[in-house]
Amino acid sequence: EMLSIKAFKLNKQKEYDRAILLYREAIEIEPDNPKLFFFLSDCYFEINNLEQAILILDTAILLDSNYAPFYNNRGLYYCNLNKNKKGMIDLKKALQLDSSSYTIYLNLALAYYFDNNLVEACDAFKNSKKLGLNLKQITDQVKLMKLDKICN
Repeated sequence: EMLSIKAFKLNKQKEYDRAILLYREAIEIEPDNPKLFFFLSDCYFEINNLEQAILILDTAILLDSNYAPFYNNRGLYYCNLNKNKKGMIDLKKALQLDSSSYTIYLNLALAYYFDNNLVEACDAFKNSKKLGLNLKQITDQVKLMKLDKICN
């Protein structure tokens, strides 16, 4: 647990390479802990190694297939690799597991937007806003701001 705490702090400090080493060390000690894989995948996402992030999330999902954030993140990573259909499958699975998360709806809206399905994109975006999305949180994200203008 101490390794995980240190790795989490390093991740927040954007010291991803050091965080990766500590998460890997923690996984050697606790290989059945899916959250360690989840946080490790986030580090790989942050250094733009999306393929590795997806592979690591595959392991997390094998360990716990009922945790919506695993599918949410993997769906987002697939979309970042222009694999929108795969991303949408994961994001829809995440919604089946947790339909109260505005983040999942927001990521699904992006997936539909990237897939040029504006009707579905706007539906998902509106659901995200209903569930608590604060537009101030996304002002630095050009695609989401564009989607907000399209949907209004």
